Parts: sequence; C-alpha cells; structure tokens
Amino acid sequence: MADASRLTVRLPARTLSWCLLHELAHALTSTHDGHSDQHGPVFVGIYVQLLVRYLRLPQPWLLATLERARVQVDMQAQPLFDDAAGAQAQP
Repeated sequence: MADASRLTVRLPARTLSWCLLHELAHALTSTHDGHSDQHGPVFVGIYVQLLVRYLRLPQPWLLATLERARVQVDMQAQPLFDDAAGAQAQP
C-alpha cells in the first residue's frame, strides 16, 4: 500500500513507476495544513503531466481516456508549493 502527503511519500520496497508518480501527484497537490485535492481535477492534471513527462505516455491518449471515463482534469494545475496559493485554492 502507498500513500502521500505534502512532506511524506510512503511506498513498498518495490513500486511501479506509475504508482510512484501517482503518490508524487498527491504530495504536489497537498497544502501545508494537510488539505488535498484527493483524486480531483487538480490532482489528475498534475498526475497526467507527470505521466507525460516521465513515462512519455501520449497526452492526447490520456486525455481521451479520462474524457471517456468522465474524469475531470485541470491541465493548468500547478504544484502547491506556495502555502499562500495553496490556502487560496481550498474552498
């Protein structure tokens, strides 16, 4: 089992690349106070960006797959490194 927060990523000793990127996307979309986008549009946007950059998966294919599954994605999503920006992004 794997999980992640802003400062911690916990993974089994052997982890598939896509799982590592999934947990990194959680870390990149968590705020300083522990709020997270869970599997929402911001998380999915960051995850897609990581899959395209590091696993070289084709973005059009990923976006088409997400659209067919009716998964919302924010391709303008940015990591929440700035505590003030992260706090503003939370409802």
